[in-house]
Amino acid sequence: TPVIMKGASAAERLTEELKARSEKLREQSIVPALAILRVGSDPSDMAYERGALKRAEKALVEIKSIVLPKNASEQDILAEIEKINADDSIHGCLMFRPLKNKETEKRAAEMLEPKKDVDCMTLSSQAAVYTGNRECGFAPCTAEAVIELLKYYNIEISGKNVVVLGRSQVIGKPVAMLLLEENFNIYKVLTTPTDELHLSYPISDTDGKALRPSEVINSLKRIFPNIKISSDVIAKETLKEKVNTINSTVPNLLNDIREELDGESKSEEWKKIYLWFAENQKERISYIEEGLNYKNTIEYISKESANKLYGNEMNTSVSKLETYANCPFKYYLQYGLNAKERKVYKLDTPDVGIFLHEIIERFSKYLLERNISFRDIEKEKSDEIVSNIVDDVLLDFKSNIMTSTNKMKQLSLKLKKLIKRVIWTIVLQIKESDFEVVASELEFGKGKKVNAIEIELENGQKVLLSGKIDRVDIAKTEEGKYIRIIDYKSYSKEMKLFNVYSGLEVQLITYMDAVDELEAMPGGILYLKLDDPMIKTSKNIESEEIEEQIRKSLRMNGMIVANTRLIKAMDTEMTSESNNLNLKISKEKYTGKTYVPTEEEFEKLRFHVRKTLRSLCEEILSGKIKNQPVKCKGKTPCTYCDYKVICQFDKKLGNDFKTLHEMKKEEIWEQLKLE
Repeated sequence: TPVIMKGASAAERLTEELKARSEKLREQSIVPALAILRVGSDPSDMAYERGALKRAEKALVEIKSIVLPKNASEQDILAEIEKINADDSIHGCLMFRPLKNKETEKRAAEMLEPKKDVDCMTLSSQAAVYTGNRECGFAPCTAEAVIELLKYYNIEISGKNVVVLGRSQVIGKPVAMLLLEENFNIYKVLTTPTDELHLSYPISDTDGKALRPSEVINSLKRIFPNIKISSDVIAKETLKEKVNTINSTVPNLLNDIREELDGESKSEEWKKIYLWFAENQKERISYIEEGLNYKNTIEYISKESANKLYGNEMNTSVSKLETYANCPFKYYLQYGLNAKERKVYKLDTPDVGIFLHEIIERFSKYLLERNISFRDIEKEKSDEIVSNIVDDVLLDFKSNIMTSTNKMKQLSLKLKKLIKRVIWTIVLQIKESDFEVVASELEFGKGKKVNAIEIELENGQKVLLSGKIDRVDIAKTEEGKYIRIIDYKSYSKEMKLFNVYSGLEVQLITYMDAVDELEAMPGGILYLKLDDPMIKTSKNIESEEIEEQIRKSLRMNGMIVANTRLIKAMDTEMTSESNNLNLKISKEKYTGKTYVPTEEEFEKLRFHVRKTLRSLCEEILSGKIKNQPVKCKGKTPCTYCDYKVICQFDKKLGNDFKTLHEMKKEEIWEQLKLE
């Protein structure tokens, strides 16, 4: 029967799998990135690129488009490939063919690093396809897609006669080789054993629906007509065979009870056997009942135990309370019992995020200690200071694996390029605003320069919150001083109002309470991405326009109070669209990725968050450790949780999620008015 294979559903499944892998990498400060190199503006290439951009965005893969004019020289093309090879932040490269001419295409393939060749241009990748040694490289994307589609639709190709239309190096030949490879893998499995070969196959799926045997089984039957096939499910044991000694009967009794509970069995004989056990094996039957009624739900520890764990004056942080809001049981394990994974001693590449924070902090302190304003620094001087700081920071990590000469040089160059861009972006944002940096990496807490945030509970018990604020800025206006808090992120981060409202993302808004003593009005809470992005363009543009687009891609987003003078202080050059904030103004309406609540709405949100934090603290000290993680829009914190092996979350054993139904921002502001 002909099968129409539609790629959309298969693509969606693969996208979800890739997204999960990307999220895991991003937790390690690795942002998967693919460079797309295009020469000219061929409509089919541009359409393919648009599709790739959309799919990559869903899979959390960054695309760095490099577009050269149609008349670009071979030298220009090879120079871009050399840059791609040298850039560690780019993990793969896709080149649209044909490039200029066949000779240029050949030289480009020779120059590209095989590990970054995702479309089988290099000789190494082609060898991988034709030899079956897939460790050498990747097959062409379209050819791989054909195989994935066949697998998605469970189409058995072993023993089939396959017609491949076309014999191009891009699709036809690779598809043929991959099909042969699939069959060859089966051949290797069947011919490797020396003494015996045991094959098994299911005759039904989990729902009991019959399944056809693999074509491999049918082929073996034809080759070996006298082959014997046995089954462990066709002939069922009789009741007499199942009831023997007490010990051997118990498992069979358990199975029958489970079937009875699931509505699959109504055996009167087993009921009699159960009654016999209940009368003659009371202790054993109590264990059986206990096991059958087991629920993997954990609710509370005693208040006394909670007090011993956290103390009469609990010291915690906002990020820890966010963990509790996501899953109380994880908080209990991580911060109550201090459970940790077994330490595996190995040398890892340093976390780039840690480097970036360290360098920005040192740069800020350098200026603050010398009473130099960010707005007074020039590009050349900024780059010089950054270069010296990066060298000093790397020396501080001299015991790390990165001290090997070549790696040190490469890391140093990469960090300098990235941090120079980041620092200069910060400098420009300050220059084009009325704000001044007053603190960097500001710590607050018990015994710190800035006091801890104090939460008083209903019973009079106190909770002290500590933390570290990446940056604090202040602007002086006619209305008075405004303060804003900046949080640096090494990945794309957008504030979600619903997450703030639900207690899942309350760090920045709570930090406003820590800086109350600076006696300034709340102005905003913002995220700034630390990046040196590549710009996507379909035409040749001037360097000034490139800089402008880079500025836009590094704009801050978050939440600022709706006040014309304040917004003007955030970006003194702003007309209809800001270069500093992801924000547009049109007819007194704000759009973009930055929320603009009124002063009243912002204060009501702060009040709501304080209540939420107080409630979370009350729950922690009451002993609530329920293993009920949050679930919102299909996402849960369980995906990459280190404590899954302890929690053993299982819906069949009574566990369930705390499902949050996302609200629109208008609904949230209306709800806050009622509080």
